[in-house]
Amino acid sequence: MTPLSENVKNRIAHLRESRGAHAEAVRKLAEADGGRIFGVDLIAWAALNRSLSLLDGFATLIETGNILCAGALLRLQVDSSMRLYACWLVDNPHTLIEPLLRGEPLKSMKSRTGERLTDAYLKTELSKISPWVESVYRATSGFVHLSTVHMISTVRSLETTTGEAQFGLGSGAREVKEEELLEALDAFIEATKCLLQLVASWLVTKEKAAVERAPDHP
Repeated sequence: MTPLSENVKNRIAHLRESRGAHAEAVRKLAEADGGRIFGVDLIAWAALNRSLSLLDGFATLIETGNILCAGALLRLQVDSSMRLYACWLVDNPHTLIEPLLRGEPLKSMKSRTGERLTDAYLKTELSKISPWVESVYRATSGFVHLSTVHMISTVRSLETTTGEAQFGLGSGAREVKEEELLEALDAFIEATKCLLQLVASWLVTKEKAAVERAPDHP
């Protein structure tokens, strides 16, 4: 594998530095409203914990040039924001946690407008506030399901004049271009930022509710 460029290394470092923001978000949620815990808190913590695990795996995969697995983890990171955003689409978000803990799929529940909380619906709704979600979701779904990207990945080289091709197996079957790594990193950074912003939005709501509930609140 070709040595990583400084641009790639810097993005990986930036991504790993966001671990601190995850820990800070968890701390603030735990302390807000006098330590009261709500259903959305549990969903947010689960999303943040998953994000940390995905972040570690994604960065390592990028460093080793394993773009096929990295792409799948990017799709999972987008999924975390989509599912957390479901809390904004229902009348009482705190009630989502009980069926989820029972193992019921999110798609079995409905939004305040009667729409089932399917991946397609959540993706469309989140795209309204984060337009990049639509294209990243579509592109990375190809990494989750056996698709064209996996077939192309086996082609090590192709002679266009003769049509002769060389094939290989494994993550090193073909050389991954720097542009591919940068594109994947930028998308993962954006997906992580989206998740942290959703958590921050819930924190504001939680703190505001605490103030309004205070006895001396006008």
